[in-house]
Amino acid sequence: MAIKILVSCLVFLCCFADGWTRCSRSRPHKACGRSMTSNRGTFKSPGFPRPYLSADTPEDRVCTWLITLPSGKGIKLLLYGYDFAFERLTYRTHMDELQVFRDEMCGEESRIRQYQGNDTEYDIIHIPSNTACIRFFRRTTQNHSHTGFSMSYEAVDDNGECGTNGSSISSISSQEGYIRSPGYPAASYPQHINCTWVVQVSPSQTVQVEFLDFQLSYIYSCDFAPDFVQIGSSNRTYELKYCDQDTPSIFTSKKNMVWLFFKTGRWRNRGFLVYYKAIGGSPRPDISGADYWTSWPRSDWRYFEETRWSSTRGFRENSGPIDAFAVSRCSSTSLQSTVYLILAILSSLTLIPGSLLCWTTFLDSNR
Repeated sequence: MAIKILVSCLVFLCCFADGWTRCSRSRPHKACGRSMTSNRGTFKSPGFPRPYLSADTPEDRVCTWLITLPSGKGIKLLLYGYDFAFERLTYRTHMDELQVFRDEMCGEESRIRQYQGNDTEYDIIHIPSNTACIRFFRRTTQNHSHTGFSMSYEAVDDNGECGTNGSSISSISSQEGYIRSPGYPAASYPQHINCTWVVQVSPSQTVQVEFLDFQLSYIYSCDFAPDFVQIGSSNRTYELKYCDQDTPSIFTSKKNMVWLFFKTGRWRNRGFLVYYKAIGGSPRPDISGADYWTSWPRSDWRYFEETRWSSTRGFRENSGPIDAFAVSRCSSTSLQSTVYLILAILSSLTLIPGSLLCWTTFLDSNR
């Protein structure tokens, strides 16, 4: 009897050890950042909308998403609220944080947004660049209730070139996008330039123009200012003239066309950033390219995205799909171990033949 119990326990330990090894080897790495190149995409904190886990390793404390689009494109980000954890310690407070950068270098000088705590309101982030970096810092050691964040992005036209000396005009026909002074935001605009942009949409639409940033050199008054912006529905009679550093109000055209004229003198400054979009008419068709992360059927459990950490670039790269059948066995290992334990106990009590336990183990090892 004692020998049978000993043999049963040894068989159980072997089965449990084999199952645990298989579980730990087949468990996929948590998705924490990636590189995206499609015109639209969505990314979330790990586990969203469930509470995100604290970082297991120092490398996982910072999740980095990089967006890289073709030249001539800008990025419009939409943050659908956020909920981040925090810890109060004796001498300091640890707070999880989301940061947004206007380029792929993720440097402090290019950071344009940072979020801590929680907020249910959505936020639109305009980036007049074809690259962006988003970083999620998991500094806390425990999190049981905070859900993190969900964010999407969309490619829009970015118009930084301009017609010079009044001899040429930059024509724009897209439904939305950015217009910015030459050099914005990395450098000041050049001296003695004349830039003209015209935005034209379908006849049933109008154009709404919003100045997101506006900093021009100013002397005395707008009547004598060497640097100014004019805007109107026609280039013959511009309706408004702006100068100084007071952000203009939102302008809506009377027709399906907006003209924007920018003139500079011998002074320099940061410049301006404009976001325009078509209003009314038929909505444009959704022809966005699906992001590779979400392009697979969500119901297909045979594919997971495996990621790896790049020490040179600091973001996760796509390593291709893996067979998720091995992952599913991780959750079933605990069940198998429990079954083996029951069989071992019953076998030790001579309620069932011990050979059944060996036969079950043999079948499992040859799956």
